[in-house]
Amino acid sequence: MKLKSNRFATFAGTFPFMFISAASAAGIPIDRDFGSASDERYANRVVTIAPNAKWVNVTQDEIVKFVDASSGKSFAWKFDTIVRVFELSSVAPDGILSGHHVDAYVAANPRKRD
Repeated sequence: MKLKSNRFATFAGTFPFMFISAASAAGIPIDRDFGSASDERYANRVVTIAPNAKWVNVTQDEIVKFVDASSGKSFAWKFDTIVRVFELSSVAPDGILSGHHVDAYVAANPRKRD
């Protein structure tokens, strides 16, 4: 019986580490893992970034298609991140949001429980 309890203790001790993202495993610190690029067809909504925009509000795990009003170019991003605010241009492809500082504020997903 003691062997089973040691196995459980080992599993319980390693269980939290099973949720480390692939980006973290690849050497990207968790506080720099802002999510991932996505296919625009799967976007939950479309947000046009006007030249005077300062921020956008998104929700964790949401896929958003962003349209740069200045260039007409677009990209989609999945906010699968625990980071609550970051500069959107840091994940935008080249030529989109160039020189435009827009903060992405990421709200917690209300469907997830802590």
